[in-house]
Amino acid sequence: KGPTGKNFVPFGVGLVELADDTGPVLRVEGRLTENDPTKLQFGMDVELTMIPFTTDDDGNQVVTFAFQPI
Repeated sequence: KGPTGKNFVPFGVGLVELADDTGPVLRVEGRLTENDPTKLQFGMDVELTMIPFTTDDDGNQVVTFAFQPI
């Protein structure tokens, strides 16, 4: 599912470390809202967001999660 061919838009993928006061808890590989590598750096803060993914057969928008720099 999702856009293909000329409708596909490249996206960044990153390893996001989720932590609490005790330190790292979980690492998640996920889509990034930013795909320009010059705007990304190791250790930068990101937040979870929802972005459009595709439209289903009934015309409803399907969303997915991504991480965006803050």
